[in-house]
Parts: sequence; C-alpha cells; structure tokens
Amino acid sequence: MSDDVGRIAAGWPTAEKFRRRLLWLAIVALPGFALAAFLHVGSWLAAPATSPVAADAVVILGGDYNNRRARKGGELFSDGYVRQVVLTGGAGISGARNASTGDPRVKFLLGMGVPASALIFDSTSRNSWEEARTIRRMMDERGWKRVIVVSDPPHLRRLNLALGYVLANAALDFVLVPGELEGWRPEAWWENEELARYIVREILGLGWYTLRIVLWTPLDMPRFLAIIPWE
Repeated sequence: MSDDVGRIAAGWPTAEKFRRRLLWLAIVALPGFALAAFLHVGSWLAAPATSPVAADAVVILGGDYNNRRARKGGELFSDGYVRQVVLTGGAGISGARNASTGDPRVKFLLGMGVPASALIFDSTSRNSWEEARTIRRMMDERGWKRVIVVSDPPHLRRLNLALGYVLANAALDFVLVPGELEGWRPEAWWENEELARYIVREILGLGWYTLRIVLWTPLDMPRFLAIIPWE
C-alpha cells in the first residue's frame, strides 16, 4: 500500500493536497504577518529602552541638534544617577579641536546646572558604531562598570546591537534611556513623514550593522546570538 493510499484510508489528505494547503496557508498568513510587522516596528525599535539606574556616567550621543538628548542627560545628572556626562560625536562637528566650545550642548547642560568639571568630550566618533567603541574605550580607561546611554527611541534597537556586541564578554553594563523625540508615536509612526524616514533609516542601519558583525568582524557565534534582536 502506497503512502497516499494509506493516508486516504486513514482519512488524511494526500501529500500533494497537504502541500497545497500549506501553500494557501502561507499565502493567507503572510500579508497578516507583514501588516503586524509594519504596525509594530516602531515599538520594536524602541523596546530596548529601560528605566535609569545608578551608573558611572551618562553618554549623550551626537546628532542632538535640538538638545533633546542633552536635556535627558542633564536630568539624569541632576537626579543623582550619574556623576559624569559624556558628549560623543561633537554634535556633528567633525574633528573639532575644542569640543567644549564647539558643542552647543555644553552651554545647554551648564544652564541646567551640570558643572563643567563633570563633562567629558569625544569629537572623533562619526556614527553609532564608533560611539560604541568609544564608550568601550572610556569604560576600560576609567574603570567604569556601567553607563547610561541616551538616544532617540527608534535608534535604541540598533544601538543595543552595537553596544551589546562591543561590550560583550567584558563584564561591562549599559542601560539605554530614550530622550524626548518630538512627535514620537510608535503606534502610528507612518503618519509623520519625518519619523517614517527615521524608521526606514533605522531598519536599514540595523541590517547593515548585522552584516557588519557577520562579515567584517571576527565572529564569535555564541556572542552574536546572545545580542541579536530576537524580540
């Protein structure tokens, strides 16, 4: 008795019918999965955000042209979570020799009551990957065990991937805290053209960072699997 005959006798579909049913199920389900991914991608990108905890320093990433991240960093300092404030990226000022005068976030933070002695500058990092490496270097040099990193909500997923890889296996900890992002509504991100472009850039950037880890760095597979964004 052939397998198909046995299946028919037992009331089961034949192999061909079973394959067809699976195909139709995939055709019906795929648009639903795609729609769910589209609707929830904003929340997924921002999901690594956590509440602040005591740390050695807060790192305010560059590109903060409206001082949204600086405000959050200043609040964390004022609330006693940290004693040092690191400004990376020079707010887009490439190669600035004197970051303390070239970075507009400095005046803003001083106005919030952050003393100049608490500020640490980095004007060499040009992107989030380099900022992650800078954070690792500073933590090693200064003996820091934990830092708070402030960035925009949709940027946190990619930042989590970069920092998770750069700091892995080093007994170093980081906490991601979002700054305020004007108009941020993760449940309706597509309604704001500027935010929609931001989301697309982050999805592309996340894919690029994943490829970078796999193709251009010595890959430690257990380490990579531990920080890949599954959820």
